[in-house]
Amino acid sequence: MNSSADNLFGPQLPGSYDFTIVFEQSILSLLPSCIFQLAAVVRVLRLWRRQTHPRSRLYTAASTSKLVLVTVHFCVQVAFLVLWSLPSTWKAHTSLPLATIGVLEAVAIAVVSGFEHFKSKTPSLLLNGFLLLSLVLGIPVARIYWLRPGFQIIAAAYTVLLAIKALLLIVEELPKRHAAAGDHPGVESNSGILSRSAFWWLNPLLLKGARSILSVDTISSIGPKFSSQRLKNKLEHYWNLYDRKDEYALLKCTFLAYKGQFVAGVPARICSSAFNFAQPFLIHSLVDFVGQPSDQRSRSAANGLIAATILVYLGLAISNGCYRHMTYQLLTMCRGGLAPLIFGKMLRLQSSKIESAAPVTLMSTDIEGIMLSGNAVHDAWACLYELPLAIYILHRYAGHTSLLILVPTVVSSLISFKISPAMGPARSRWSEAIQKRIAAASGILSHIKSIKITGSCQLFHDHLQNLKRSELKLSLAWRRIWIGVNILATLAEDLTPVLVMLATILWSKAGQDLTFAEAFTILAIASVMGCFRRLQSFLRLEEDHSIRLLVGLVTNGKPVSTTTNQQAGQSLPTAPVVYTRLHKEFGGQNDAFWEGRRRRFDA
Repeated sequence: MNSSADNLFGPQLPGSYDFTIVFEQSILSLLPSCIFQLAAVVRVLRLWRRQTHPRSRLYTAASTSKLVLVTVHFCVQVAFLVLWSLPSTWKAHTSLPLATIGVLEAVAIAVVSGFEHFKSKTPSLLLNGFLLLSLVLGIPVARIYWLRPGFQIIAAAYTVLLAIKALLLIVEELPKRHAAAGDHPGVESNSGILSRSAFWWLNPLLLKGARSILSVDTISSIGPKFSSQRLKNKLEHYWNLYDRKDEYALLKCTFLAYKGQFVAGVPARICSSAFNFAQPFLIHSLVDFVGQPSDQRSRSAANGLIAATILVYLGLAISNGCYRHMTYQLLTMCRGGLAPLIFGKMLRLQSSKIESAAPVTLMSTDIEGIMLSGNAVHDAWACLYELPLAIYILHRYAGHTSLLILVPTVVSSLISFKISPAMGPARSRWSEAIQKRIAAASGILSHIKSIKITGSCQLFHDHLQNLKRSELKLSLAWRRIWIGVNILATLAEDLTPVLVMLATILWSKAGQDLTFAEAFTILAIASVMGCFRRLQSFLRLEEDHSIRLLVGLVTNGKPVSTTTNQQAGQSLPTAPVVYTRLHKEFGGQNDAFWEGRRRRFDA
């Protein structure tokens, strides 16, 4: 054994395909363990203030099994420390610190497991995530112990340690049952990290949908964090505290209200970037290995490449699914908070200030526009480091020709900055036209009897047709910009491999989506800004603080008693009143459209 080389950081052992022991112990073992212990302290402090949840007999058995496993895990960690402390055992300068921190890690696992079991409604993502990560990173460490001569006892103890962690992960992954039905946090929240990463928790729903017709009663709860009241209270809290004169006040308040969900998607997005950038190196190693003569190919190198390929593409699939899932959850929470906030504002406004039924349009266009364009929320910040890294990686293999990828990047960026300011106003004008048409249709339906009495059906039919034509004309500007954006994105993606001929294989396999997809996120952001500005303008309207008194209701021409036992009848309005209502609803005081038809209404 080359002990002097193994005592260096490396990372690669000279003359071998393996890593050095110091590198594997410090990066694959020590670093994750220290991060977990720091996070465990924060998690335990948060759980300390919670009340203990009642458990059934099943959870008494589960707690017993967890207690046995964490106790055995602690004992094996102590034995592992003793083995490394023996004078006859060769050790690197990181071996004893690793074994010592391993004992502290076992204590942290036991404490977190106990607190999570008795004070949390759901399986621990922190503990399960660390156990899963330590298993994945522990496989190459166990392999290097078995391959080194004189490390058989160390390797056996470490293998037993990994087996105990695997059993503990299985027990911790079990969904928790709750005494009360209303106490259930939802199927997804009650699933472990393995089930959530692979979306296995959806399988019962898919099977139920294949066998029967799904309804609201057959679908389980989605969890308390999506409660409309809870989402609305969070957003309303920051909206009441923030300066509403700021142009992007609502956008900032929305981010502050749901910042926890945003942060939840950051680790998965970083992992997605890491696996994406690992692809060029993996492909380069595969090409070099295949190009070697068959007698020079090492079986250990082949096995390592197979394992690396599985790890990279499996990790890429899981990380992409997780961060996109977190993004969709964030958008759902934004919609769940904005919609109640808009309707709550509508109820507090004077009827004369609810301009043209604005809440209907805000719900149907602007919030959906945020949902459509918000998919790039994590790509917007990730492109800040992905683009330079992609250029650097390409430069390692293609040389100075890699700088040619800046040509479509610069051109597309300049065009994007040129056309992006027009996206918000164009969408706002289109939304206002939709708002005006919906308001007109709503007003016509609310006065349908009066319109029929005056014989003005054709008049209002033509009016709605004109509003629809005007809406379509105003939508052309936004549609042209959106078509230009798609053409620009397609050309940038297709022209880059042609410009960088020496890096065609690397580009088409790994770097295409990493380099240019983020260059157009500014367009999506500009569209989101326009939607938030319209929502904020509605929420800024002055509220009505007058006291309303309900006098009476009329149904089918008969008065109905109110809570004050008063009755009031309403007769059909006269022609001048009909004109006044319709004129106020659909036009201004000097509107020529109505001035030419005053005589018909008076008749």
